[in-house]
Amino acid sequence: MIILRRGDRLPSVAVVQYFLNLYGNQPIAIDGDFGNLTASALEAYQRAHGLVVSGRVRDATWQHLNQRNLQLIDSVDVTDDENMHSDYRDYGPNNRFGPDTILNYGMSLGVRNVIRQIRSQAQSGRVVLLRFHGHGAPGHQVVSSGESGNDGSSFDIDYGGNFWVIIESLRGIFSPLGSIEFHGCNVGKGVRGERLLRKVANVLKVPATAGVSVQYGGVRRSQRFEGRTRTFCPNDTSLRDWALQTMSFSYL
Repeated sequence: MIILRRGDRLPSVAVVQYFLNLYGNQPIAIDGDFGNLTASALEAYQRAHGLVVSGRVRDATWQHLNQRNLQLIDSVDVTDDENMHSDYRDYGPNNRFGPDTILNYGMSLGVRNVIRQIRSQAQSGRVVLLRFHGHGAPGHQVVSSGESGNDGSSFDIDYGGNFWVIIESLRGIFSPLGSIEFHGCNVGKGVRGERLLRKVANVLKVPATAGVSVQYGGVRRSQRFEGRTRTFCPNDTSLRDWALQTMSFSYL
């Protein structure tokens, strides 16, 4: 599931704007900023197609807009922890996150294994959004070990060796419209958060986004950020410029 609303500034907003320009009747700027004109164009699209007119992007609207069948993948750390277990309801039999949800329990070499799972599930060049859910800290996203976050089970800006080579192996899964999000607490905060997002964006060649505050999650809140976010695009391009450059061409 994707949830977007007025006030969001995200690469995924630019994707929605791109689709609205393809299939809607109110041309709008593609800049990643969900403002009044985007909300108005979205409402007109929802009205024209018999959808609930909310001016927000939720499941039905996203599925209707996503006529190119781009893929959204969620990687969720459900290692034994009460916060993650409260979120598990969102990933159960009636999975609100969609079919491409990867549930990760405690494992050695977690990052390597999670990336292997993502690559096996992804359609090459079709992933429009990859989201990681789990605990976090500035410049650090846990993917498969609960709160411990050791170097085999987390993204961290200070990791070296072949860590970034492993991460780079994801590059081919992304659509030209794709991006990556880290939904752990404070992942984008401070200098370490900035360094991590910049590094990921330049390694994967897609925008990387994270929150800068606590992310409480739970029951329908895990799909979107709580509070302010930070986004870095490849080569330090601004979100607006990335959106204009990327969405001005039809790749699909």
